[in-house]
Amino acid sequence: MKKKTIVKIGLINHATVKSINDFDKIAIVKRFTETAIKILGADCGFAWWKLSKSDPYKLAYKSRNIFHEPNPSGHQKGYKALKQGAPVFISNAKSTRSGQKQDVGPKIKSYVVIPVAFQKQSYGNIIICFKQHKAFTSEEKSLCDILGKAMAQAITIN
Repeated sequence: MKKKTIVKIGLINHATVKSINDFDKIAIVKRFTETAIKILGADCGFAWWKLSKSDPYKLAYKSRNIFHEPNPSGHQKGYKALKQGAPVFISNAKSTRSGQKQDVGPKIKSYVVIPVAFQKQSYGNIIICFKQHKAFTSEEKSLCDILGKAMAQAITIN
């Protein structure tokens, strides 16, 4: 295993350990979103979240360096990610859709939607954005899957 990969897994483990006893779910969302941005070398990120099953998804966190207001209509990929239980990787984001706004936001060329769910409980999604087109590696795909599952388990433990 590459040294860089071990360091990235260490960052996920660090976020998990710090979150185990943290009862502030939004702080956990922030911690893992920022960890994902760092691991993937992304430009920005945000998270759609619901605190209970009856709540609608709401914007729970957006990174400081985000340059747009996340578009709720772009959350369709989030539902797909939660349904299939695995991250959805978009290397070529659509800039427009027939009459609709962008997938995630203007100037976003690539993004990944990381579902946060454990067993039958779905918490939400982390969306990590890139200003440039990105071909996601198998390592990055595995790290995103690990990150989403670690986050969900930390929240479930709380």
